Amino acid sequence: MRPRIRVALTALTLGFLLIAANLSTPLFPLLEQRLGLDSFGVAVAFSSYVLSMLVGLTLFRRLADRLNRRTVLVTALSVAAFATAGLALAPNLGWFCAARAVQGLAIAAATGTASSAFRVLLAGRPRTAGRLTLLASSGGVALGPVLGGLLSETGDPLRTPYFSLALALALLAPVILAVVPHGACRAEDAEPLPA
Repeated sequence: MRPRIRVALTALTLGFLLIAANLSTPLFPLLEQRLGLDSFGVAVAFSSYVLSMLVGLTLFRRLADRLNRRTVLVTALSVAAFATAGLALAPNLGWFCAARAVQGLAIAAATGTASSAFRVLLAGRPRTAGRLTLLASSGGVALGPVLGGLLSETGDPLRTPYFSLALALALLAPVILAVVPHGACRAEDAEPLPA
């Protein structure tokens, strides 16, 4: 398996997860109406993702060291796909916050795992590994609101963005399973990218 493909799939995973988590930003005025939220409700909806991600980062910080990285990333994609679809169906604030919290936990698991994968795949190039982590993360955070706004202009503004990203996340998981060998995702078996 070519390390470049694994680097690209890892970056796409992290980027798409963060795009999905940030889709809601331009949709909050519409969500206020649909869910009957006041400003405090919007704050709770927004912070449920961040708080769960902070908890998840603490809980999952060594997950990649113990489990296969492919397994963690595919699980994070699958869980986030369901949570993102759940946002489209949320009938109330509690449901919406629960789905956002699940997104946060999935991203927390994937963040440390992706960072670990970059360090292994780009052994001897820690700056490049760090830059890729930053690029995938900040790119996802920046593209999420843009895509959320654009996708809200097509179809149902509170369903199309979430279902579209849920589908993208769900489709990326089997690609990783098909392309990335299970054994190549353990630290001791990884083949680094040539310098």
